[in-house]
Amino acid sequence: MEAVKNYMYTERAHFMCPNMHFGIMAKIESNYDEGQLRQSIDTLQKAHPFLQSLIAEETDTGRFYYQRQDCLNIPVNI
Repeated sequence: MEAVKNYMYTERAHFMCPNMHFGIMAKIESNYDEGQLRQSIDTLQKAHPFLQSLIAEETDTGRFYYQRQDCLNIPVNI
């Protein structure tokens, strides 16, 4: 049984720059627990399928879709 595919409808902006990334930067001016921060990001990633996916192309139709990856991790730099 093949997984359900989330197809992309785009102007191909994702492919103009194949190394395009996004990031979030925050300045936290209080004490925080780094482990809890990482756990929160892991929870967010598990809740949203696009944060677990790469863009793939079907060989027979040429349609683009988000292909889920089991090993993707959002990096956290402190």
